[in-house]
Amino acid sequence: RQMCIRDSFHFGLVHNFGKIGGGFMWRLVDLEAAFARRSIQSVDPFVLTFQITDPVLGDRMITIEFKDNRMSLLNDSVANVMRVSIEHLTVLYAGVRRATDLLWTGEINFEGDPALLTQLDLAWQTPPPFCWDFF
Repeated sequence: RQMCIRDSFHFGLVHNFGKIGGGFMWRLVDLEAAFARRSIQSVDPFVLTFQITDPVLGDRMITIEFKDNRMSLLNDSVANVMRVSIEHLTVLYAGVRRATDLLWTGEINFEGDPALLTQLDLAWQTPPPFCWDFF
């Protein structure tokens, strides 16, 4: 990279105090409560195991049954496993992105029947529950 006069003038002594950025500012913390409280569209029943990477609260694995317009926590994992970061799970949960798109772009990994990701996209086409967020 070429050094310009503006760069050389500061000699690395001036630091940025912040930057304006855009992005989604939700974060799922209590996964069990989040899944239990979110309604879903009526779809054929299916079960998914979410293997979640979370650098703050620790990695988790939860299995969810999608049935009767609700999501329920199950104790046993299944062969259909979505490997997802907490950030990507949050945007999926909020309806901002679709699982089929995230799989296509390589942002999530999935083992099992890929048709279940289409069902997940259909199920989550309802507004998520209202959430207060304090900073």
